Amino acid sequence: MSVLIARPCHAQGTEKVIHLPEVFYMTVPLYVGVDIGKAKNVACFMGPDGAVLLKSATFDNSLTCAQKMVAKTKDILAQESCDHPVFGVEATSFYHFHLMNFILKADELKPYRPTVYQLNARNIKNFKKSYTPRGKNDTYDAFIIADNLRFGRLPKPYEVDEMYYPLQRLTRYRFHLVGSLIREKSYFLTMLFLKFSNYGDVFSDVFGATSAR
Repeated sequence: MSVLIARPCHAQGTEKVIHLPEVFYMTVPLYVGVDIGKAKNVACFMGPDGAVLLKSATFDNSLTCAQKMVAKTKDILAQESCDHPVFGVEATSFYHFHLMNFILKADELKPYRPTVYQLNARNIKNFKKSYTPRGKNDTYDAFIIADNLRFGRLPKPYEVDEMYYPLQRLTRYRFHLVGSLIREKSYFLTMLFLKFSNYGDVFSDVFGATSAR
């Protein structure tokens, strides 16, 4: 539920001053910390005052269970009179990618204008040091992520980039292939030198078409 704060302002007319209300919208956030894994995700739901609304909810890392997480989020938004879900997921390989995109595209959450943050694992680890050590478990990690959202100082929110993201992945893959090819050629040349140290004097391009014959 949004809270309206009205403040009077003045609009100068030709004959008289008209008082118009200036309205600001204050949202009531619902913080959702998600500890990502290859097989399952663990979520912790936290209110704006730090109260844990749902300590742990476990979902498989699949489309069906992502839909269940969205449905659970919508239920808690209604129950707690919150109007803005804020998700935080710890960047874990590529396991978090599909969930972040699904949340932002989910029709059920669009009226609530969800925000998703992709959090650096090292930053989460450092934030966790301010708490009493409790060991490593998914439920506690999800709580830490949710509380990190509440404290703020967050990176730029994640945005779905369907135009440039595929190009980014292809460019990085090409860079990976080029690097791999350079390493393999270098390794081959060391083996070739052991067998025939003067081979490079015969052919200017060891990997050229003439040399390959």
